[in-house]
Amino acid sequence: GGPRKWWAPVRLPRPWTPRDADTSLLLTRVGQVMLKTVRSGRPLIHIMKVWSIVGPHLMEAACHKERVISKIAVSSIHDTVTALLNEQNELPYFHFNEALFKPFENLLCLELCDADVQDQIVSCICEFVEANQNEIRSGWRPLFGALRVVSSSHLGSLLDVFRVFLDTNNTLVFSNAAVDCILCLLKHVKG
Repeated sequence: GGPRKWWAPVRLPRPWTPRDADTSLLLTRVGQVMLKTVRSGRPLIHIMKVWSIVGPHLMEAACHKERVISKIAVSSIHDTVTALLNEQNELPYFHFNEALFKPFENLLCLELCDADVQDQIVSCICEFVEANQNEIRSGWRPLFGALRVVSSSHLGSLLDVFRVFLDTNNTLVFSNAAVDCILCLLKHVKG
């Protein structure tokens, strides 16, 4: 053999390939299967089991270097969360929504995605808060965890989220997420 290479060859970004198209098609299909499961009327335990399998894959795809794939993944997470918030009410002391919103927190806190995907996630969070403020329940904790690392360019959106949370009438929800809200507020006040 020849001399050993102690360096890795530089790989230039490659153009969109048919393999990427297959990946996006499969990703879209996974999102559709998850939505079909949510809307099927199955018991929540079945949905939880499917989400525990599908969620990490969608989160991994949201970190993909191809923007098309990462945006499809975030859209799939968004659609699943929206469907669950609209179809299933979280019972008191039952914290499934916390697991449901966790991918957003992980993606933002671990800085696993680019700025466009981060903006897409912030838009998703704002949409959830605006449309489903009473159904979020235990999901407030990971939402505040995610918003803790958001840049100050989203200050208007952050203030809207804080206002909605502070106006909640559900004392159980408020008591469970108040500390996270305060930590998020303090982080943004300190700058």
